[in-house]
Amino acid sequence: MTEFPTLRPHFSSQPIWQRLLAFGRNYMRAVLRHEIGVRAAALAYYALFSLFPLVLLIISGIGFVLRSDTLQQQIMAQINHVLPTRGDVVGTVIDQVITARGATGFLGMLTLLWAASGFFGALEASINHIFGSENKRSWWRRRGVGVLMVLFMAPIFSLATLLTSLSHIVTRMPFLPPAVSQLMASGIDQLVTLALIVLVFSALLHWIPRQQPGWGATLVGAVSTAIVWMALTSAFTWYLGSGLAGYNLVYGPISTVIALVLWFFLSSYVILLGATLTAQWQNREKWEE
Repeated sequence: MTEFPTLRPHFSSQPIWQRLLAFGRNYMRAVLRHEIGVRAAALAYYALFSLFPLVLLIISGIGFVLRSDTLQQQIMAQINHVLPTRGDVVGTVIDQVITARGATGFLGMLTLLWAASGFFGALEASINHIFGSENKRSWWRRRGVGVLMVLFMAPIFSLATLLTSLSHIVTRMPFLPPAVSQLMASGIDQLVTLALIVLVFSALLHWIPRQQPGWGATLVGAVSTAIVWMALTSAFTWYLGSGLAGYNLVYGPISTVIALVLWFFLSSYVILLGATLTAQWQNREKWEE
């Protein structure tokens, strides 16, 4: 009598809670294995030195192409809206730098582009490590990837500013009550911000890894990362405004810089968690077997 081999039950036949539990267990192991906290701290360091060159590059590029001071002010307002710290401090520093240096030439813009790409080059190395891709790119190629990311980010800020301006025009219709108009403007701003953040995270999580994930895994990671990042930014803004932090009492004049570095660290942590989620979702078939 012929005996047939016993088939092991497939993972997908297990209850949904067991699958979620197994996925969460593997996800947490990956987070610990990749030392997300250490890498986020390194990214926060790079982000601090890349922020001002990036902002100056965006403002200078808009002024160089469109010659629009109003649009430059709107972009600065959009950046201040994103930052959870006191945006007037960052804006004041940018204004002082612009006044001191005057117009930026082509060579100056290339210098700003190179300086702003430091964060994205470090981010590329961290994401490839999470995806298990040996980073065989040379230092020049890794820096080139960072430059391309900066060039991708600049139009995103301009698009966000344009969409926000259009939403304010739409919501200022005379037949709308002021309360309804303000509520619509706030809702449209949040949706536009969420959509653009999902677009940015999708590009980062799909195109940076040498082993590109599928779009399904990319969207899972990008949408989750965008929602968590927006919630984190809102909570951190409330925390700073509530007076519970007390940074002024401890750090004095540099309290804004300390808060900004902490926000960079938390944001980098969330981005790397999203990259880990994308990688685990892409490879879930391996541990489902």
